Amino acid sequence: MLRIDIDRLPESAPPSLAATLFTAEAARHMLALHHAPSPPDTTGTLRDWNDTTVPLGVWWTASADPYAPQTHANLKDAAEHGAYGLAIAVMRALGYRVLGRAWQGSGADWLLLKEGAGEEEHIRLEVHGTNEGAGLERRLGEKADQLRRRPGPGFAFVVRFSDVRVLMAWVG
Repeated sequence: MLRIDIDRLPESAPPSLAATLFTAEAARHMLALHHAPSPPDTTGTLRDWNDTTVPLGVWWTASADPYAPQTHANLKDAAEHGAYGLAIAVMRALGYRVLGRAWQGSGADWLLLKEGAGEEEHIRLEVHGTNEGAGLERRLGEKADQLRRRPGPGFAFVVRFSDVRVLMAWVG
């Protein structure tokens, strides 16, 4: 099982504490729509870029901020921002760190580095989040195609919060 901790996300990445707190809060909000907070972990699945599916354990606590529901009332945006939090946490668990947001037109949302790599070896991360529904495979394909339209390697990442299903694809 791959285990991630949304509550510890601000300790690890990205460089901006405010961005990390916002994505973690959005992830908590989206998870709370369908699941009880930890303990125990909320369980889901992660299908990695090798087409291997592994159990995913997500540790999180309910937001203490009484304004969080209003802040994330737009569920489309909340799913996207929450998916950033889950994607960043998964990539941290896999040995990557976040450099920051990608520039407009890069075909990605975030830039990553494999631990020990130089900044010129950055990898792009393109993320999509959804509350519930079908079409994850199609959406993953669209995100991978988006990465292919620009030079450089990257990961496409799709998150569905209703069952904590995460799909990844590598674009080399």
